[in-house]
Amino acid sequence: MQENKKNSTNLIITLLIFIIILLVVVIMAIIFKKEDYKQNNNQNNNYSDTNNNNQNNKIEDNNNYISRQEAINIALEHANLNQKDIYDLDVELDYKYNKNVYEIDFNYQQYEYEYYIDAITGTIVKSFKEID
Repeated sequence: MQENKKNSTNLIITLLIFIIILLVVVIMAIIFKKEDYKQNNNQNNNYSDTNNNNQNNKIEDNNNYISRQEAINIALEHANLNQKDIYDLDVELDYKYNKNVYEIDFNYQQYEYEYYIDAITGTIVKSFKEID
């Protein structure tokens, strides 16, 4: 009888040790997976930052650019709106779609508008309108 208790106790201890080892392995796997994710995310951010810096370097001061106000007027005319009716107007010179563009964002009523206007020709490269 005493030997059965001893065997039973040894079995329980062995199972507990096995469960503890299994938990440690799972926790270590989670930690390493998070570290890999952080490392990959940092590499992606570094690539993105480098890529953005390369694109930003392509933006040059150019006397041939239309003015910011002309770009705004083109977007507003396309949207059939007046400047006094819009809010949250934001205009930035950016390099997208392989060209220098004015990125113009504004809101009107429940809509958000986004325009990309070629900084040299004044043509609309892309435009979006969505419910805000």
